[in-house]
Amino acid sequence: MIKPDTLLQLLDELQEENIRSEVEVTPVSKAIIYLNDEAAEAEDGIELSSKECLLVFAGRKTVERLADALDTCEASITLVDVTMPHATLEELERNFVAVDES
Repeated sequence: MIKPDTLLQLLDELQEENIRSEVEVTPVSKAIIYLNDEAAEAEDGIELSSKECLLVFAGRKTVERLADALDTCEASITLVDVTMPHATLEELERNFVAVDES
């Protein structure tokens, strides 16, 4: 799935803000966002690179902004090789219907 314009705009904004991130990633880290159940079943997700994960998972406020940019209450997310502080993970769990840590 192609990244929505609102998500691309958020990524640009976060890049310009030079936010300090406590997220730990590796070169193979990624996140996959499914906007609804149908997208999840079809494995048609929006993939975020390790660099993008550093931006959107930098803290609770950036996770809130991510959820706002997606504009859905049905989104789920899969994290692959992404480690973040507990408070940030809790914010993900509040804003997504399911959070899968691989």
